[in-house]
Amino acid sequence: MPAPAPASERADVLDSALDPATADLSKAAVPARPRSTAGIPSAGNPSVGSDADPLLPPELTSRLTGRLDHAVGSFVDDPDQAVREADEALDETVRELTGRLQERRASLRDAWRTDGDRSPADAPSRTEDLRLSLRAYRDLLQHLLAA
Repeated sequence: MPAPAPASERADVLDSALDPATADLSKAAVPARPRSTAGIPSAGNPSVGSDADPLLPPELTSRLTGRLDHAVGSFVDDPDQAVREADEALDETVRELTGRLQERRASLRDAWRTDGDRSPADAPSRTEDLRLSLRAYRDLLQHLLAA
């Protein structure tokens, strides 16, 4: 059994596989049709997220950062209260991130799960939908793991 390809090669294949710009569509079983992009990150659909899409909105990030800065700045005057404030800011951040990640995960799942009404002729478009979904999962996980 051959060794798996390095991650960088697999990413290249994922990004280029079935890419409408490079694919040989002359062998396609069905004419091309618009594909569902629900839950797939793009300029028109920021609900799922990508590297350019922050996990938290800027105004919330700014508010939470301000709370932490206040806690750090007040440490000398009241260390116990400063740590409590930092703990509360972290607690709110975790709650917000958890809720937003659950929403994104649901959007990702909705994008690739089928409702059973596809025919075998839809296989090429189904494969493309799955490729886009896998890329969206990869992008979100890489965004999270790079943080």
